[in-house]
Amino acid sequence: GRDVFYKGVGFRELTFASLVAEDDPTLAIDIELFDLGQAINAVGCYAAERQPDAKTQLSSEGLLHVARDGLFMTRGKYYARAIAPDESPKSLRALDALKQTLSAIPATALPWGFQAFASTPEIDSTTIEAYQRDAFSFSFATNVFSAKTGAGETSVFISPDEDPSAKAAQYQEAFAEMGDAQGGSI
Repeated sequence: GRDVFYKGVGFRELTFASLVAEDDPTLAIDIELFDLGQAINAVGCYAAERQPDAKTQLSSEGLLHVARDGLFMTRGKYYARAIAPDESPKSLRALDALKQTLSAIPATALPWGFQAFASTPEIDSTTIEAYQRDAFSFSFATNVFSAKTGAGETSVFISPDEDPSAKAAQYQEAFAEMGDAQGGSI
C-alpha cells in the first residue's frame, strides 16, 4: 500500500524476515530492511515515518529510536524497521539485541545536510527531514534538508547548488506562487 512512498525515496530492495523466539512462540519480531540506494534516502524515509514524540539517537553512522514496540534505524543506504508483538520487557530486550545485530550493517556518514543541522544548537534534530528530490513538491528542489528552529515556528532548509542566487530566486518564486494559491503569503 505504501509502494509509491518507498519508490519516491529511492527504493531498490526490501528484505523481510519474521523472527520467532524458540522458547516463546508469542514473541515474534517482523523486520523490514529497505535498501534505498543512498543515505539521504534512508534518513529521509526515517524522518517521514518517525513519530512526533520519538527521541532520535544520533550517531555519525545513523539514526535510531525505539518507540513502544518498534525499532527504527538507518545505516548508510539502509532503513530498518523491526516490530515486536507488544511493549513487554521481553520484547524490548529482543529489540535491543536486534539493534546490536543491525548495527553491523555497513554504514556511511550521515549526509552533509543532516550533519550540518544536527550540529546547530538552535535546531531540534528530531525535526530534520531530507529529500533527494521534489522537496516541498517543487520538481527543481533536490538534495534538500529542512528543519525547525527554536519553538518550531520557523522552518529552515539548505541545499547545495552551483548558482545559489539563481536557485534562491527559483525558490522565492515557487513559494510566492504557493502563497498566492493558498490566499496568503509565505
